[in-house]
Amino acid sequence: AHVVVSATQPRDGFIVVDVADDGPGIPADKKEQLLEPFVRGETARTVNDKGGFGLGLSIVASLTEKSGGKLHLLDRTPNGLIARVALPAAFS
Repeated sequence: AHVVVSATQPRDGFIVVDVADDGPGIPADKKEQLLEPFVRGETARTVNDKGGFGLGLSIVASLTEKSGGKLHLLDRTPNGLIARVALPAAFS
């Protein structure tokens, strides 16, 4: 799978970072579940034998929330996933 990382200038008080891939994506009914610790998607178990522990998305969601932001898991067209992190922009 190919991965693209992009960030936007602050808008509506938030900086948005997108991590997009062209993999198989995540079924809509599993997205919320994958934000829980130690939960892994089915494809994570079959792609290779070096699967993780199911902590990545839950850590990102927790840190983002503690920073006043939000993690969104969005479908990418025609296939894949966009993990979107929206964080409050700090203005000085």
